[in-house]
Amino acid sequence: MNRKHVSVVRTSCRAAAIAALVLAAGAAQARGPTTFQTLQTTPMNEYATSIERTPKGYVAVGDSQNLVAPQAVMLVRTDSFGNRVGPAWFYSSPFGPNSLVSAQCVRVASDGNYVVSGEITPLSGSTNGIFAMKVNSSTGALMWAHTYDAAGFTGLGGTVIRERSGGGYVIIGRRNVGPALLGGVIITTDKSGFQTSGCEFVNPQFGVNGQTTFNDVRENPDGTFSIVGWTRASTTALRQVLLLRTNIQPCTPPAWANAYFTTPGNYAGESLDLSFNNAAGANLTGLVATGSYTNANNQPGAFALLVNNAGNPLWEFTTPWMVNPQSIRANPAGDFILGGAAPNAATGAPGDGQIMRVATNGLITWRQLLANASFPGRPELVNEVIPTPDGGFALGARADNYFGPNADFMMAKTNALGTSNFQCDIPGDFTQTFDQGVRPVPLQPVALNPSMPIDLIFTPLNIDQPDICTEVHGCVTPPRGMVLWIPQDEPAGGVATNVANPAFNGTDFNGPAHIIGAYVDNSRNYNSTQWTDVPDYPSINPAQRSFTIDAWVSPRNTQPNIGMIVNKFSGNLMSLTGRGYSLFIFNGTLWAQIGNGPSAVSLNSGLAVTPLTWSHVAAVFDGTSNTMQFFVNGTPSPAMGIGGAVGSHSSPGIPFRIGAGSGAAPTNGFFAGGIDEVEFHRLALTAADINGIYLAGVNGKCKTIVHGASANFCSPTQPSANSSITICNYNSTPHTYTYSFMGTPVGPGCTVAGPTIFGPMSGSVVVAPGSCVSVPVTIQRPLGLNYAGATSCWQAFITDTSTNQSFTAEGRVVDARTWCNISGPLTPTAPFTPLGNILIPVSFMNNQPFAASLNIRVEVVDADQDHDRWVDLTSTGNQVLDATLNAPAGGRADLNIIGVLIGLNHIAGGQIILSADLDNDGTYERVGEWDAYDRDQPPCDPDVNGDGVVDQGDVDYLINIVAGGPNPTGADPDFNGDGVADQGDVDSIINVVAGGPCP
Repeated sequence: MNRKHVSVVRTSCRAAAIAALVLAAGAAQARGPTTFQTLQTTPMNEYATSIERTPKGYVAVGDSQNLVAPQAVMLVRTDSFGNRVGPAWFYSSPFGPNSLVSAQCVRVASDGNYVVSGEITPLSGSTNGIFAMKVNSSTGALMWAHTYDAAGFTGLGGTVIRERSGGGYVIIGRRNVGPALLGGVIITTDKSGFQTSGCEFVNPQFGVNGQTTFNDVRENPDGTFSIVGWTRASTTALRQVLLLRTNIQPCTPPAWANAYFTTPGNYAGESLDLSFNNAAGANLTGLVATGSYTNANNQPGAFALLVNNAGNPLWEFTTPWMVNPQSIRANPAGDFILGGAAPNAATGAPGDGQIMRVATNGLITWRQLLANASFPGRPELVNEVIPTPDGGFALGARADNYFGPNADFMMAKTNALGTSNFQCDIPGDFTQTFDQGVRPVPLQPVALNPSMPIDLIFTPLNIDQPDICTEVHGCVTPPRGMVLWIPQDEPAGGVATNVANPAFNGTDFNGPAHIIGAYVDNSRNYNSTQWTDVPDYPSINPAQRSFTIDAWVSPRNTQPNIGMIVNKFSGNLMSLTGRGYSLFIFNGTLWAQIGNGPSAVSLNSGLAVTPLTWSHVAAVFDGTSNTMQFFVNGTPSPAMGIGGAVGSHSSPGIPFRIGAGSGAAPTNGFFAGGIDEVEFHRLALTAADINGIYLAGVNGKCKTIVHGASANFCSPTQPSANSSITICNYNSTPHTYTYSFMGTPVGPGCTVAGPTIFGPMSGSVVVAPGSCVSVPVTIQRPLGLNYAGATSCWQAFITDTSTNQSFTAEGRVVDARTWCNISGPLTPTAPFTPLGNILIPVSFMNNQPFAASLNIRVEVVDADQDHDRWVDLTSTGNQVLDATLNAPAGGRADLNIIGVLIGLNHIAGGQIILSADLDNDGTYERVGEWDAYDRDQPPCDPDVNGDGVVDQGDVDYLINIVAGGPNPTGADPDFNGDGVADQGDVDSIINVVAGGPCP
């Protein structure tokens, strides 16, 4: 079996079933709390208006007034650490150079693609239009784009789009005819963006000069909509906060519409969110809203209010401690988070960006500044802030720079306290003025024209300058392919735990000192007599394949003699012969040695390693190009050829040594200084992988991995469904984890508010080092999960009681009554054997009284939810398998997913995800997922006799050890990896010696 290429095969089963041969992977991972700040900057204007969390990180949208058009929509994607993913995408108007497009909202649709809304001004001639578009999240290509009621929409902002639970979208905005904003606009569309209803709400008590505008919308669990905005009698009259709830048919008079606050002032509602009982996301208790406020003395401030489901205020206040509030969100912690700006001492001058936290009783608990670290002293405005699963907050903002009246596109993320080293808490007075007034508003709907398809111009383009400020804190996902990981975290003793393979721990010799609190947790300090040995095992013998070595080091000096970081080499240092590899410092620069037996080469990176300073060092060998590349603190060297050392770089029987040269009792090559976080990977890490480890700094790699599974309700009367969470502990000691469950609100991929009853609601579990535990949970059917394809989401909050780190696992439950899938007898987390194969049998039951077809999708994602770039499902590089199952009335369709591994490991693998279009609306609901990990699959090394040459001698050697003879090189007799040492292994090595592929 060639493990580098995997094909898809189809067979017939009972009801036109298929078998998909796919590559399986391992557990998804939650990260520890992170903070970052990124700035996309050019000499002109660009700024962020909206941000949304994606499975891979964040997506933000805003405006750009350079490079492509006078004003274009700008979309930026980042990973979880704020590092930009690919180029920015720009979308400009097709209506000529004087036509501008402005984006106000981005959301992640249930199928994982992005929907964006905003305004085109002018659309044609002198008229304006609201636009909405859907964008492919992988390529940026437009999937569809529309404008709505082309005659008369304003270009002043406030357009929001959200996906509806039953499919399609709702869009709100405002309409401009003449000098007055006559009405707030609400539009519903189908899933392709075509308008299904559209109306303008006006306030009849104000007449033709009256103004009403909508600025934010949420769908309620019953299918109605809640909207915030403002209303006033004329362009010179004071504005009043407006909250309303529509009926099921949105273009009929609203269920209620109220204005708030009796205290004189000018109010404008900007943002709202749904408030749920105990933040469980199931029992809607009301709405929370915010916006700007100016008092009778023309002093700016902010307001916030919480109303019940009837629109009656539970509390409402104004405060001078925030200006221009643009965003409010209900926080899973049970309170509310606001985003805007801080007041400035100079009257009328804007201050730093600011987020503010408000308790459920309406009291401000803290507020934090978010200053632009690249341009201190310049103003910022937080346009949207959202909670993140680790308890922090992500935001999109406008950040002004020094270059005249220009702005930059700012994205940032805080920790759970809203703080980092570029933020500061604002102590002192949290002055609030409470008010409880409410006045009904008699709004009336007016029908609007249908939508019009348009062709926006899409341009993928790198900005002039990349991120100029990125600050990263928190642990990073362990890279793929890690087969050895020595964290050096033990506070004392002579054992160095190998958390990637606990069966092969390291042993200290002559007592290297334990450094407490540096660099990542703890580390070791070596001198002229000390080293650590990890016994040899197959996974750290790379044969001819790619590999990576990395570590953190703090040399005591420039190491005028060779200072060995890692050594698994059979020859002498700097010799021209020998097998294996080593990484060391010599005369202040980073070096490596690599050999195939007859030949060896020493390579100087030319990269300096500073003494008495912790530096991250790495050497990456690419087995395809036969080149070595070095990295010091993320800075790469040129790739270097290895000359005659091409071939097998395995060194059977030689230990993996840290801190010293070769020999049973080494006499040279001793490292002087600190060594920490030593790793060996069975693949060539990318520059991004290595940079991620470097940027994580003292937080290192996460040692806790958590994951939640999906479950299905197969009938309308099924009261509960069974699911689970998986907790993996890659610390060196047993850790106790507490966990609790709660539902999440409606959001991307979650069409129904989350469940509220779990069994158990909370608990704790002890997880042994290097192992995983699956915790079962029973989920009571959520309210509203009552139609085929309805999806409800939940979260598990996990805390490591030893470290107080918190993690979040996410899961789903699906109403699958029409098509219900019945998973086979596979545990939620199943290790793959070195054989690399496992069968996942899945059945779908057609509960309909007629024969039907079901579209299904199988895909593989890795630990950071990105598609594995080295996965080949179809021999063409495609990582998503789409197929159709057929079943008779009341019958079954069977699906066999056969997993195959190619060099994953149990720390950072991936996940098989099964999705199906249960309600035939074109959107796939997740109906199954499986975790898996590799048990240190040994690589193919045809030089089994260790003489440096692949020839008939290796065939004879393997024949001898298969027959039970001596095995002085420690070669694995199961050469073809089928679990048995037999004639098949001899046939396989004969094929390899003859020039065939490695099994």
